Amino acid sequence: MSKINLSDVIEITYLSRENARFSSVDGFLTLDVGKTHYPRVYLHRDFPFEMEREYISVLDEEKKEIGLIRSLDEDFDGEAIALF
Repeated sequence: MSKINLSDVIEITYLSRENARFSSVDGFLTLDVGKTHYPRVYLHRDFPFEMEREYISVLDEEKKEIGLIRSLDEDFDGEAIALF
């Protein structure tokens, strides 16, 4: 029996200042990733919960994961962090 790696089954999109732009419209957090615009996104902290500024899942309106923020402080600037 061959081993199956997690990366063979799922694909994780890591979000950073290089590929994602967050903004606020009418009090709602929005996101642009490439040519795709998400008019409302939600943030959900993933495990481990003790790391409050790391491993944050970004979900669309249907609660489907768009991508994952590894670290707020390393992957985004102060302007984007203020929106969160």
